[in-house]
Amino acid sequence: MMIGKKIKILRNNANMSQEDLAEKLFVSRELVSKWETGLRRPDKDTIKRMAKLFSVDEKELVNNKSIIVTLPILLICALSVILLHHLGKTKVEKPEPSSIWNDNSPVLYADLFETDHRITKVNGNGAASYISFTEKLLKNDVLIIEGSITDTYVKPYDFIVEANRKFENAGGKMTIKYSARTIVTTIRVEKIWKSDGLVKEGDELTFEDELISSDGHYGFSKGGTYVVHLTYDDDGTLITGRPTANDEVLIEGDNKRVSGYSNGYSLQPSIEKTDSGDYIVPDTWETLVADDVKSVILDDYSGSLKLIRGDDFNERMKKLISQIYK
Repeated sequence: MMIGKKIKILRNNANMSQEDLAEKLFVSRELVSKWETGLRRPDKDTIKRMAKLFSVDEKELVNNKSIIVTLPILLICALSVILLHHLGKTKVEKPEPSSIWNDNSPVLYADLFETDHRITKVNGNGAASYISFTEKLLKNDVLIIEGSITDTYVKPYDFIVEANRKFENAGGKMTIKYSARTIVTTIRVEKIWKSDGLVKEGDELTFEDELISSDGHYGFSKGGTYVVHLTYDDDGTLITGRPTANDEVLIEGDNKRVSGYSNGYSLQPSIEKTDSGDYIVPDTWETLVADDVKSVILDDYSGSLKLIRGDDFNERMKKLISQIYK
């Protein structure tokens, strides 16, 4: 059962209107309505307050199981009389456990995780145009791994180079100031889909993505588990302001990257493993989303995301790896 339905059940059982609940939680009635209809999900602190208000465990609110509510004693007695009256005539069927796979309806991204979970998106300051992701781009990758994110942050770079460039009406050396940003991410490797011969399971690997596109780069949620495909550049410096044939020389600041590894394609969300062991995958991974998948709704992403059962994902990923790296 989704959290929005649980909130509505608990609110009604407590004889509260949406306005009453909003007042007790210090939020707007409109926000309560969005929770109950599945358009928004309460944050971690609000879930704690709500659990205390309704005298339920936090886990009951966020898991996929149906919630157990305490009915008023008179209503229990009335239901008992009705039940005893019908026991001899009607067989009471035990309800099947709720599951997101019971139908083909879309599922909200936030409802696939028990904790407050979100994908970060950071815009760059460039105007470069990028080609869309296709599985063929994986040929450029040296490493494909699965693991949990232990740290992620945005790192600013400011540096000045001296360049022996000659422009019209200008001669001699010129100084150029660069400003750049990267997303630095550390992942604990739990599985290796494609090895570069250096990284092992159990290692902590740091990779760094330079923020160039103004369309936005998708980062990671700390504590989440992702499948990441990585390229490697042993130059050691940022692409922005990298020394060229014009003999740029660094004279101030630092343009040395934290890591030579970088995300193979950061302009769409990476494949993410859910709490139940299924996988959220952009539909550009055509081999993986071939069939038997559900749509996943995520705000601030214009593309299409699909949910794949864990077993199906593992089989299809092995197939894709064998096709790309023959």
